Amino acid sequence: TQPTGFQMACSAVRDPVRLGGTLAQALAKGYQLGGKFIEVYEPDVTGIPNLSDPMPPTRLLLGDFNGDGFTDYLLFNPSTRRTAIWDLQGNAFLGGIFGPTLPAGWVVACVADVNLDGKPDYVLFNPSTRQTAVWFLNNAAFMGGVYGPTLPTGWTLIAAADMNNDGRPDYVLFNPSTRQTAVWYLNGTVYAGGAYGPSLPAGWMLVNALDFNGDG
Repeated sequence: TQPTGFQMACSAVRDPVRLGGTLAQALAKGYQLGGKFIEVYEPDVTGIPNLSDPMPPTRLLLGDFNGDGFTDYLLFNPSTRRTAIWDLQGNAFLGGIFGPTLPAGWVVACVADVNLDGKPDYVLFNPSTRQTAVWFLNNAAFMGGVYGPTLPTGWTLIAAADMNNDGRPDYVLFNPSTRQTAVWYLNGTVYAGGAYGPSLPAGWMLVNALDFNGDG
């Protein structure tokens, strides 16, 4: 089960994210993809994802923060905005450490190695201002931060993934109102161009960007 006040860090943290029941029950609702990510969808009271919400359904984020080759949990406390990392070996808990506390109004949108040092960084998003930022980490230690580009009205940050095969993470965006997707190509945290992706059919929304078919 989760420690008091903490929940698994999410791609979009609402106030609060309601995973419901124990952590094991929450994980049973999703899919484990190559040991990297676990998807958990947050329904509204009808049991259907709320597509009018400006943020996407909840997604649990994981990353190898201590560089031991095993995926670790990233936890978030929405009341204190504090983060924590649980070091894992497979599904065995080895220990935990607190990470940096986020400023008011910000959420951890995704985890990516933005500065290419081989260590996961926090990619932050402020839903009110649509500003993005990157916090560079060494395991759980904050090493510095920089602002990224601000998103246009109506758009939200879904993922940071290398979409043009240049070895650097790019922003994957989604507009819940129009169901349009887009990619912003980045050089570090600097906007270098963009392109629209496919629009999703009615009733669907984008929750992540991953290499499902292993084509690189």
